[in-house]
Amino acid sequence: IPYKNREITTSILDNFGIDYSAFIDVIDKLDKLELVEIQFDHVKIPEQNLSTYFFYKSFIKDNLLSFETLLNKYFESNSNRFKDCVIPANNTFGFKNVMDKLQPFLQNYWKIIKTEEEKAFKFLSTFWYYLQTETLEFIFNISEALPTVTPLKYGVTYENNAFSYSKNDVIELLGEFLRFPNNLKDVIELGFEYTRKKPEHLPEWIHKIREQLTFDREDETQYRFARQIILFEILLDGLIKGDPLLMTAFYELSKTFLSFKFHHTKGGRNHSVYWYSYPIPNVPAIQNFRQRIWSGVEHNFEKNQEESFSLLLSYTSVITDVTKELMEFDIPLVIEIIEKHLSKDSFEHCKYVHDQIRWCKRNSVSHSSFTSLAHKFTNPTYEIFLKIDWDR
Repeated sequence: IPYKNREITTSILDNFGIDYSAFIDVIDKLDKLELVEIQFDHVKIPEQNLSTYFFYKSFIKDNLLSFETLLNKYFESNSNRFKDCVIPANNTFGFKNVMDKLQPFLQNYWKIIKTEEEKAFKFLSTFWYYLQTETLEFIFNISEALPTVTPLKYGVTYENNAFSYSKNDVIELLGEFLRFPNNLKDVIELGFEYTRKKPEHLPEWIHKIREQLTFDREDETQYRFARQIILFEILLDGLIKGDPLLMTAFYELSKTFLSFKFHHTKGGRNHSVYWYSYPIPNVPAIQNFRQRIWSGVEHNFEKNQEESFSLLLSYTSVITDVTKELMEFDIPLVIEIIEKHLSKDSFEHCKYVHDQIRWCKRNSVSHSSFTSLAHKFTNPTYEIFLKIDWDR
């Protein structure tokens, strides 16, 4: 605060019924105690934890200052400061001590601005976690108001960094929910219903799912892989029912979720960043998850041959980061698909089968049917290919 600028400072203090002279006296005392820092005629609390405590004590615990006034007067122009104060206070002092007291004010403010879409998105991007019902209802109403469209084909591909600068507000807001199992089924279904009516945003929704929903440490230790299980229950149900949107998403996302290791970048304390890899454990929950995906591919192969074969090709494209134990679990399921649905008369199928066998052997994975499959899936075109392929 530019405390020596009486006009600006008084305009703030008056909103909270604070006398300017009394404020200056307190600033001097806090400065002597080294609880505030004065530089270039500005006063500030120098340390984040201390700032969080002052905010909590003044606006919440002792109710010395009106949070309702703070919200109504200053949120629109200082939304980031609310993020830096309210959320750390909630995390530090607990939901019951913070949000139980602030929620009525948040709900009242929401009632005032919810019909103004730009303000609503800005407000919910900060407080969505504490207003989950209101947030989902807001997005549902946006989606319901959109006209129905029937595209010839749903696109799912995107370029790297495609959504670094231009982001869809609905998808960004829904993406916040993907980090937690609560309300996840409703959130995922809402996301797909929104992109059903706005198919141009389906690639961004697919990207957001990959960004927020891929396997991580917490999925194993806290959630028992509930997030990924919920996602694929929705996708598999859509696949079985022949829903074109969910079918497209199933094959595209299966390419990601059948991986063996996931790389994550997280923010740490003091604005630090760290990277780590999470290898998928070979446990019953994961085996069941992968078995359901492969079973979905097998049962729907004839209806979706192009998409199914593309998924098989994607599976063999993993060069590093494989897990031998999970490969050994997958391979019998893959071989079942090969034996039931691939043709020895197709060059592409022959090449794939041999690539699959070589990929397994490179990773020390064997199967009793490899020799017979290699013999069966060799046709004249593939034999010619072997003679001219210098990359082998």
